[in-house]
Amino acid sequence: MTSVTQSIPEKNALLVEYPGYVKDSDAAIQTLGGLEAISATADGSSPVMSLHLRPGDPLSHPLSGYKQSTRGLLLRISRNVGEWGSQTCCTQTNYSPPVGVPGKQQQG
Repeated sequence: MTSVTQSIPEKNALLVEYPGYVKDSDAAIQTLGGLEAISATADGSSPVMSLHLRPGDPLSHPLSGYKQSTRGLLLRISRNVGEWGSQTCCTQTNYSPPVGVPGKQQQG
């Protein structure tokens, strides 16, 4: 029996858990403060990402999330389904949630 060894390239990605069903990705990005706020959290210049579920409402309080580094593997799995082609889905393993509780330190 032979085994095949292959190295996996190291790539960084940003995963944002959004607490809801996203129908419009542009609107979801705006509730997170736009691409500028997401980039600031990703590069470390801002430690907190705020989610404003009602951006125009001054009485709406934001939800806060904290950046957490994790190691994971993103898999793309495909399977053929009869004569209609293939279905593709993505899944991540070795995953821990990146969203924290305000005022609490995350342990990783």
